[in-house]
Amino acid sequence: MTGKKIRFIPDNDEVAYISFNLNEFKKDLPALLIDESVHGACLVINGVLVPKEHQLNVGMIFLAQIGALKPLRVQVKWFKEIDSNIFKIGVEMLE
Repeated sequence: MTGKKIRFIPDNDEVAYISFNLNEFKKDLPALLIDESVHGACLVINGVLVPKEHQLNVGMIFLAQIGALKPLRVQVKWFKEIDSNIFKIGVEMLE
């Protein structure tokens, strides 16, 4: 997700869920869905809820259920701390 692409604003009640287990989807971490594009999304997460063994970094891969989509493998392309332990992250869908 580099550069400016067409973004879609989600409905007010749409959220995303992150699973750190790549073999079986579990709702390990809820995320606020900020916007979506054809190939990715922007999410906001509470870093306090991220397990220590899965600390956020560019390149990490996890499963994400974004809105009504089925869980997909995504990769973190960028992240920014916007407040203490609150992160805005850009993910690219790998499937």
